[in-house]
Amino acid sequence: MDQEVGEPDFLSLIEKHAFVLCVQGGRIDPSPKAWTAIAHGAIPIIASSPLNDAYCQLPVAIVDGWDEHSLSEEKLREWRQQLAPYYDDPDLRLEVLEKFQLDYWWKQIKNTWRGKH
Repeated sequence: MDQEVGEPDFLSLIEKHAFVLCVQGGRIDPSPKAWTAIAHGAIPIIASSPLNDAYCQLPVAIVDGWDEHSLSEEKLREWRQQLAPYYDDPDLRLEVLEKFQLDYWWKQIKNTWRGKH
């Protein structure tokens, strides 16, 4: 029987791993645990969605599916090499964490809106 992992245990697990599979949450944000993973230093792996443009601004790995072609050891090595600096370099880490603020996303929305009008 599968049991839900409580938040303290989940956070402890995240901090012990380089990657976290963030399957679809079913609400507005298809991968809500991705934000938690980033905040706690793990690279989230999320499924492609209409929110790819937003998630591409963050250090996440986006997959087309949950199969062996999308989640190979080679892909994990590539993602680790590509995305680790956003977790390890203090300046890049600060840039990532600034994207957790509403002001950052509001500016993105305004810039997108201006570009269409």
